[in-house]
Amino acid sequence: MTHDTPPSRGRTVALVLGVIGVAALVSCLLVGLLLKKVGDELFAPAAWKADAIAEADFPKAFGVRFPSRPVVLRSRVDGFQDLIYEGLAKLPPGGKEAFLAANGLKAAPADLVPVSDLESAQAELRAQQPGAGAITVTPLDGPADLQSADGGFVELFRSSALLEVDGETWVYLVAFST
Repeated sequence: MTHDTPPSRGRTVALVLGVIGVAALVSCLLVGLLLKKVGDELFAPAAWKADAIAEADFPKAFGVRFPSRPVVLRSRVDGFQDLIYEGLAKLPPGGKEAFLAANGLKAAPADLVPVSDLESAQAELRAQQPGAGAITVTPLDGPADLQSADGGFVELFRSSALLEVDGETWVYLVAFST
């Protein structure tokens, strides 16, 4: 005759502690994943979007206007207190000279590289124009920085460059506040 013996108190306590331990590990894992996601969102560079900066706001932000509508317009805004505005516009065929003339821009010395993340702009260009060849970067002289109304300080520092690839011209624009 066999008797089923009830589990000892020690076994029950061990089982309860094991379940609590597994629940604690799973909770820690979930909290860690949540914190990683929040950290990635807070500290990762902003994504390029079609509407991060409205087309109508490009003249105010970057100090340039487009004589004809860009074929592709991408932008992003990044930063915490000091914002960085970036724009990337693909000009229509033959639009390069009209854009430069309309904004009083010309090629700048080759060592004048726009501030911010030019590599990210080139990566976005490649995402918009897959299979693109080598990108030629030509820094532009201007546009003018935006001064405060009383002339006391600069509100937006601006820089720009032409990115040319496979016969297409893109304009990379940067403005950052202080």
